Amino acid sequence: MKLNLFALPLLATLASSLRLDPVWTQYNVQTGAQTWNTPEGLIRKNADITTIYTFDFGYSNVGKTCTFGFDRPYESTGTKQADLFSVIGNPTSSTTGFPRQAPRNQYIARLQVGNDLFGATTWISPSQAPSFPCPSGKVSWELVPAGDNVVIKHKYAYIPRGRVPSGLFVEAN
Repeated sequence: MKLNLFALPLLATLASSLRLDPVWTQYNVQTGAQTWNTPEGLIRKNADITTIYTFDFGYSNVGKTCTFGFDRPYESTGTKQADLFSVIGNPTSSTTGFPRQAPRNQYIARLQVGNDLFGATTWISPSQAPSFPCPSGKVSWELVPAGDNVVIKHKYAYIPRGRVPSGLFVEAN
């Protein structure tokens, strides 16, 4: 196999970073119901639905820098904005009502998603994707609609070699 010299920097970048994709939990703010490990992420203002993202960092990412990102919504309307919050604990199952398994904690950032699968996400406040020291174990964050009539939907796209992630992700470098 021949290796193109121009491909070496790309291969080095891919080897040094790892993209972590979460388990999604939809949360109904009005009823307290949680749908754990759902196939679709949904952030919707007029129905008061948020999505909690639980990442398993393991132990190999300790000492690295993690950065948030958001990819490929298949539907986005209204302001297309969402606020990112930390969450206390991690959802572990579906529930039908209160009390909430993993309550919202501290505000982290606001983002605006693109129009479709190829639209870019813009970080509004702060103006760049937030970074943090990579933790170990499982950690959750929540995206909450910001503004009126917000709808942001995303789900995994399946291809012959696996799935293409979408929604909130964390990249460890």
